[in-house]
Amino acid sequence: MSAKTTNLNVLALDGSSEVVGTPTVTVLTRDPDGMVMLARGATLPSAADAGYGHGCIFMYTAGGAGTTLYINEGSNTSASFAAVGTSSGSIPTWDQIYGADKSLAISSTTLTFDGTHASNDVLTITDSAAGSGDLIQITNTGTGKDINGTSSTWSVSSTGAIQGISLTGTATNTTVTIDANGSGGVTINGTGTGTITLGAAVTVASAKVLTVTGSASGTTALAMTAGDLVMSDGQLNVTRTGDNANAFTVTNNSTTSVSCVVIAGSGTHTGNTTGSFMTLTASGLTTGTVLYMPAAALTTGKVINISATAQTSGTLVTVLGGGSSITSGILADLQMGAATGGNGLKISTTGVYGTGSSGLLNVTANSATDTTGLVQVSGTGITSGSAVLITGSGATMAAGGKALELALGANTAGNGITVTSSGVYTGTGLVLLTAGAMTTGIVLSIVSTTGLTSGSLIRATSSTAGALATNGAISFTATGAFTSTSNVNGGFVEVKANSTTAGTVVNIVSSALTTGVALGISNGTAATTTGSLLLVQAGGTGAVSGNGIVSFLHTGVYTSTAVGFVNINASATTAGTVMSLTSASLTSGIGLKITLAALTTGAAIDTTGIAATKQNFNMNSSTGSTAAPQTNAPTGFFKIGIGGTDQWVPYYSAT
Repeated sequence: MSAKTTNLNVLALDGSSEVVGTPTVTVLTRDPDGMVMLARGATLPSAADAGYGHGCIFMYTAGGAGTTLYINEGSNTSASFAAVGTSSGSIPTWDQIYGADKSLAISSTTLTFDGTHASNDVLTITDSAAGSGDLIQITNTGTGKDINGTSSTWSVSSTGAIQGISLTGTATNTTVTIDANGSGGVTINGTGTGTITLGAAVTVASAKVLTVTGSASGTTALAMTAGDLVMSDGQLNVTRTGDNANAFTVTNNSTTSVSCVVIAGSGTHTGNTTGSFMTLTASGLTTGTVLYMPAAALTTGKVINISATAQTSGTLVTVLGGGSSITSGILADLQMGAATGGNGLKISTTGVYGTGSSGLLNVTANSATDTTGLVQVSGTGITSGSAVLITGSGATMAAGGKALELALGANTAGNGITVTSSGVYTGTGLVLLTAGAMTTGIVLSIVSTTGLTSGSLIRATSSTAGALATNGAISFTATGAFTSTSNVNGGFVEVKANSTTAGTVVNIVSSALTTGVALGISNGTAATTTGSLLLVQAGGTGAVSGNGIVSFLHTGVYTSTAVGFVNINASATTAGTVMSLTSASLTSGIGLKITLAALTTGAAIDTTGIAATKQNFNMNSSTGSTAAPQTNAPTGFFKIGIGGTDQWVPYYSAT
């Protein structure tokens, strides 16, 4: 290890002010053990001071003749300085020589200072007055070098060129600075053909201070092996022109669990667009790809993983397309190839998602007027699967919860849901609602406010001209043996309009019907006993007028020979009652009233279909008058038909 100084190991041009032992001195040089070997100061070291090497020269700046130069004759741990020489001797002092002749002409061979000591410096030049002049001034008018080091391993030319083998800092953890003046630069290996090797750390302190020029485009200009490139508070600009090649490439075939490329920043970044934290700009791109990330070997990992757990109202991913220029383009295309499982897009949240939120998936196109679908799902190969599957929360869903909600706002036309099939459909339902475990709920609820007039809450339209069979165009089927507890509430089909007074609750219209049936009620082959296929039940105590509780109206001038406007047919019964008219509380009313004001040759009641030997009427007997009819004149007569011939039947007064 060589001796230490504050600047160069050969010439100490300045010094460091330190407290060594008792006084504060200016240390000019130390030996390899750190002991002071040359120093100066206005206070002499005290006896027994430690830190001064044996033979240390001390220049006493406050001394006089014979007391200016001292030498340590003690040890490293206990100094003992003694004055050296006197100004009155026969040998002139350096000051006397300087005063007499300030110039030394070397006209022949070199002037040699030969250091015979094993560890001390040979020549030391200081400036204790802290002047502004140079300690060494070299003026070289020849062709030789200003300084030529040992065995010509290093030198300083007269033009300021420094040549050497290495440049090393003098102390541990110090920084070696190479700096140009003004706008000048620093060139390393400008004419050499060898390799530049950078050690453990290279610091570039200002913009464009390091320029590496390769021999040709596409060749390696700067190569770094088994080391790291660290740049602090700087900017890396890579610009490539003139060829079709990569400008920036990172390859790491060894990493297994760390990032190949890390771009990090802990500052509060607020920039956007071109001022974003990371920007990829391809302003000339038309049909190519800006970012391509192949991961051919990926099985369960992630190609892109975005984490922003502190997000409140920001946007994690924004894709901005061409606006009105887009006609058939796609903003995001997720292709799963020939996948048979997995998810193309999955959105999930573990939080209590609020009802006032804008939606886990929000599709907005408020200016759209004529579109074939803001959200389109195509599954042309589906056989038994689902194109869209929405799974609710099951038993935890409360009243007001919705698996699917379509809010159409204040629209006055258009469709909320359209289900269309162009095939010969034979399935179980284009729209299928299933609630197998339901007891008191509602499967389908359609609600309209008080503004409904000519519209329809439910409208089924069919243009078929075929023969309807089996289920009918509209079919309600109950496969269970259910019962009813009330004739006025419930039932398999219930139509209730309790607030209307003059409206029509159920209306069946078939204006072209001739031989068909407008309303058919059948119990099939069941043996109905106490039940009713048609039950019309009314309450209240008001006066019935107008159309009656049950009204059959025919406004056309129809004719009939076999059956009438109302036909009651029970041809298979033998002992039952075909029609029963009962009013147990009737006193002064009428049980059956027939009004035929224009009747001429017809009959109010025709019983000609009954055999001649059978009873046409079965009435109760009476114990009225015992007088013989022939002895009393009848009150009047009424006409009946017997075998198609008019006959008159007398009747008598009650007395």
